[in-house]
Amino acid sequence: MQVFELIIGKLLPYATLVILIVGLLYRLNRWQRAAVGNIALYPSAATRWRLFGKVLSEVTLFSSFRQENQALWKRTWPFHVSLFLILLGHTRLITDWPLRVGLGLSEGTVNAISAWGGGICGVVALMTCLLLLARRFGIQRVREISTGEDYGVLILLLFILLTGNAMRFFTHYDIAEIQQYFRTLFSTAPTQVPHDPLVLLHFLMVQLLLIYFPFGKFLHVPGVFYSKTLLAKDY
Repeated sequence: MQVFELIIGKLLPYATLVILIVGLLYRLNRWQRAAVGNIALYPSAATRWRLFGKVLSEVTLFSSFRQENQALWKRTWPFHVSLFLILLGHTRLITDWPLRVGLGLSEGTVNAISAWGGGICGVVALMTCLLLLARRFGIQRVREISTGEDYGVLILLLFILLTGNAMRFFTHYDIAEIQQYFRTLFSTAPTQVPHDPLVLLHFLMVQLLLIYFPFGKFLHVPGVFYSKTLLAKDY
């Protein structure tokens, strides 16, 4: 068990961070060097504010996608929003500053927000992930155009959500211990890896997702900011 704790908790995080940063820089460099033709995929914006509003609408509401396929949008939009809120909530593992200091909330209020908000988002993300996976398997046309990568990333996300929800609803984990771990991980202070096997399994799968992130289709998350902005320029 100590070997797994060493690999997952002390060695792999550094490798994951390096691969993530280098991979993102590589992809961004390729996007920067790629030629962008005069393709009117989006109507020209007369002002910068209209351009900003259009891009913001695409990023936050998936406006074009909602118009093209509203039925699928009803599954994918809650899925992306819940994942974003879960990611935002995980910043608490490093700092409570936005809630405790920025908004002046008490520790009890922060714990309540974490419990209710995190629980609801975890369930929504899990249910919508299952629906998207079932769609891959259940609809023939979608199944024909799906690749192993499409299934693999959804299955990986599914297991991340399952272990995360299991920790929240069915087991007891020491939040203080996990916070201490992440706050010392990239410092010179001694790092104590959590001993909980479920925590380690969850963390391992998250790291695998981050390693995959710069090289797969999942990169549309940051890529949409870049590509939509370029395609919306006036030529």
